[in-house]
Amino acid sequence: MNDAIFAGQQRVLELIARGAHPREVLSAIAVLAERSVPDLLASILIFDRHSGTLRSGGRGKLPASFADIIDGLEPGPVTGSCGTAAFRRKRVITPDVANDPLWAPFLPVAQQYGIGGAWSTPLIDAENGSLLGVFGMYYPTPRTPTEAELKVADHFAHLATVALLRDRLDERQRYQVMHDPITDLGNRRFLRDHLSHSRSTSQINKPATVALFDFEQARRNDQRFGRLLGDRRLVEIGFQLQNLLPDATLARLEGDHFVAVVHQPDEEALAVIESTVGAFTLPVSLPGVDIRQSLAVGAVPLHVGLTDIDEILYHATEATRRSKEMGGGRVVVFDEGERAASVERRRIESLLIGLLAENRVVPHFQPIVNLATGRPVAFEALARLHGPDVADISPGVFIPIAEESHLIDAIGMSILRSSCKAMADNPTAFGDVVINVNVSVRQLMSPSFPFDAVSIAREFCIEPRQICFEITESQWLDRNSPARGAMLALRRDGFGLALDDFGTGYASLSYLQELPFSSVKNDGSFIRRLGTSTAAAAMCEAALSMAHACGMSITAECVETEEQATILREMGYQFAQGYLFGRPMPLAAAIEWLSERDRLTADAHA
Repeated sequence: MNDAIFAGQQRVLELIARGAHPREVLSAIAVLAERSVPDLLASILIFDRHSGTLRSGGRGKLPASFADIIDGLEPGPVTGSCGTAAFRRKRVITPDVANDPLWAPFLPVAQQYGIGGAWSTPLIDAENGSLLGVFGMYYPTPRTPTEAELKVADHFAHLATVALLRDRLDERQRYQVMHDPITDLGNRRFLRDHLSHSRSTSQINKPATVALFDFEQARRNDQRFGRLLGDRRLVEIGFQLQNLLPDATLARLEGDHFVAVVHQPDEEALAVIESTVGAFTLPVSLPGVDIRQSLAVGAVPLHVGLTDIDEILYHATEATRRSKEMGGGRVVVFDEGERAASVERRRIESLLIGLLAENRVVPHFQPIVNLATGRPVAFEALARLHGPDVADISPGVFIPIAEESHLIDAIGMSILRSSCKAMADNPTAFGDVVINVNVSVRQLMSPSFPFDAVSIAREFCIEPRQICFEITESQWLDRNSPARGAMLALRRDGFGLALDDFGTGYASLSYLQELPFSSVKNDGSFIRRLGTSTAAAAMCEAALSMAHACGMSITAECVETEEQATILREMGYQFAQGYLFGRPMPLAAAIEWLSERDRLTADAHA
């Protein structure tokens, strides 16, 4: 082997080692083979397992037009030297192309490119016998190869086989990197590459819409029914989407978010997406269980000028959030109005992160009173933003953003810590008043939550009985919920547990029988209609009876008028909360309110 050939082979091995594109590697092998054998023209084809055809791989001196002609050749019994060698899985030698029946369909090609003799060697994976490609050698005149030339052909065929095996390995690794292991759909990286390609210069004018399918409620069921059923649910969702959107590009992102890229004009794409939502089967049925879920969809037409995949998905998420606010089961299309709203949401989300770091998310305390005496028995600690620069951001604005961005857990822990500190710093003022702190079911599903709650209470020397956790998102509770273990642990440690918004949601009555609540809070929508609705009065009386039957106290929320308070007293309600007694107030105002109540109580007994 001369120095030039040796150096060329070293370069080929380096290309293989660094994972160069197979066409680059195979072209280098073809050039090296041509240098080794006089008058040789070399071509290497790659077998495409998906299409079952031979695709252009590498070439030396043969022009690109030759590669274009044979690209996509389907192996068969009479398909020239290369196609027949791939079909037979053994070497095919054609000394005289013009007179060999294997070349009869391709004689015009042979004449056009001056091919007189040809022989081809199939590239086979020795481990499993699968076809990788074909190494083709062409000569300008008819001839039979010598033994030495066949050895050269075998050498370079082996080198090409090594390169293709490495590419197969890289392809499997690339596939794993680009695909979701559960559903086998593409992942975020796959989606990024696909959208980048679809927005390339050659396709820039082709319309497309990105649709985000959010099966939000099903996420909690993964924790209820276990990972196995959760994964099977995701597979079932992916299967349904593939059936309903056969021409779309599909991907699964984190959790239960699926994405479809529909390459059609806006109106047609939207019609396809809406049809998919209408046809989707809810709930997903698996052996032995129907998994309850809901579907919200946000769509982003790419003509709005978005190019970055993260920005596209962010706006799709915003549109999906709007779909949830409207009750789900529908498609909300991102537009310029949505863009402005999402920019504001992103600003507030970033602001919340900074405010948490600066301890500027603080509790405001709304009193809960004994209806008979007017004495305070508890405060509900409600998150508020502190400072003149955030005074215009109401809880109705930042709380949903915190929930969507998963900052609500951090806010909840911050409010718990601040409330414990407030009681520890003002023991005389608070006395035996309980602080109610809101906590989501998702927080309760964290195994560490009961330990964290105990740790914070101990840090400030607060008795657990002085803290009551109000459970929100109660529709995710049942006896099988992972949150139940945390609730039992909290009750054993002495904390109170209140079921918020009792009378609404899913199977509230069963919660009273199955879960360790110490009290309930009646939904405010019933209270507001007292005095004008007999149905509302009946619901309040029923809630009171159920709570007392289960040995629990009940608090009426949203009491705003003396008439409502009187009706509740006559029904037998003991505790109430609402603007009639006090609005949420900062700590100093809450302490002053407590002092004023003490003075009023003292005057009443004087």
